[in-house]
Amino acid sequence: MAEEKGSFDFSVAMSVYQKDQPRHFERALDSVIKQTLPPREIVIVLDGPVGGEVTDIIRDRAEKHRERIAIRTISFKRNRGLGPALKAAVERCRYEWVARMDSDDIARPKRFEIQVNYIMQNPDTDVLGGQIAEFMDEDETTLSYRRTPLTAEGIGNALKRRCPFNHMTVMMRREAVLGAGNYRAWHFNEDYDLWIRMFLNGSRFANVDRVLVKVRIGREMYRRRGGLAYFRSEKRIQSMLFKEGVIGMRGYLANVWIRFLVQIVLPDRLRGIVFRRFARDTRKPGPHAGR
Repeated sequence: MAEEKGSFDFSVAMSVYQKDQPRHFERALDSVIKQTLPPREIVIVLDGPVGGEVTDIIRDRAEKHRERIAIRTISFKRNRGLGPALKAAVERCRYEWVARMDSDDIARPKRFEIQVNYIMQNPDTDVLGGQIAEFMDEDETTLSYRRTPLTAEGIGNALKRRCPFNHMTVMMRREAVLGAGNYRAWHFNEDYDLWIRMFLNGSRFANVDRVLVKVRIGREMYRRRGGLAYFRSEKRIQSMLFKEGVIGMRGYLANVWIRFLVQIVLPDRLRGIVFRRFARDTRKPGPHAGR
């Protein structure tokens, strides 16, 4: 562990690919750099060719902040997907704790300060996430929140039905991630797959009741949450849970049936209504969320 007394050094893992908007990536990267408690390094995977504008942004920030933050890149010749990209990033990270950040979201200024304070007070934690506020495209007015359970018990129960973390908010103990096999290629569910394996490996989970990241949702979000490819990925997750004894046959059948209805049967408009009604919340998490 590369920490000195009184410090808490950690890495941030990001991945960017060709379809990411450079201006969104720039905003996301700057929100990490300008934290009240910034990371010691940022490892960015270029998942296939990304264009000169993105590489110029990375080069500019690396030069400007080289005295306090090491910004390093890993380049893939072709797009390999988020799972392989994050696997490579975690392997390259130098510090015990690795924070995730997406390439088009905005971290709240005190995100890492909040998480590090929690970890220092709860040193047995292996994965710590938090809440997100969702906004549409360029308008940063919050539309909804995705709330996650806070305790290890609540997260374990939620894991049997749905992904219990907001992936873009997590900080992870690197050793625990590697001990469970690291990220794998799993279409749409790279994170859920990892949490299940870490859960089975005895990792300790928690979420803070604070908005840590503002998440950009496009108008196609609910369309992407449906279709045969998405359903097959979700069904594989449920099969994994059943095979490992996390859920029984009744839970497996119920979970698959619900997903079939929502992801295959419902049209996009109705799927959006279901997600907003049952998977999102209009209540702001925490007494001082986002400060």
